[in-house]
Amino acid sequence: MPSTLLVGADEVIPNSMLPHDFGASASGEIGRYWYGTTDAFSGVPAFPGGIKLPDYTTWNVGLAITYKAVRLDLRYYDTNLSKANCNVLTADQTATFGGPTAVTPINPSGLVSNWCSAAFVAKLAFVTVAGLR
Repeated sequence: MPSTLLVGADEVIPNSMLPHDFGASASGEIGRYWYGTTDAFSGVPAFPGGIKLPDYTTWNVGLAITYKAVRLDLRYYDTNLSKANCNVLTADQTATFGGPTAVTPINPSGLVSNWCSAAFVAKLAFVTVAGLR
């Protein structure tokens, strides 16, 4: 059974430091994932006891700016998961051969995936509050 540990922090920037109708906060999060070992692969003699899946850490850090009801979140995401292990966990159909160093006991094909690479994401949202009567 997978295990997860997530820790996050969020710091609101005081309104006195911002123009009228603006708000801002800085936040970050770090997580650690442990997936354990899969069940045995039926009919695959290379993995009679299953596969020990890779453990990894992921994190993000960002700044959110709000103007009235519009919120812009600018965030950087990254992980220590290798491209080869990313392919093991995602089964990326667009994976490519990563060379001899990507061939491992749990990734015998040597395929690598960019799906777990670092990314900068900008998200625009409209923040509303619905009141109940």
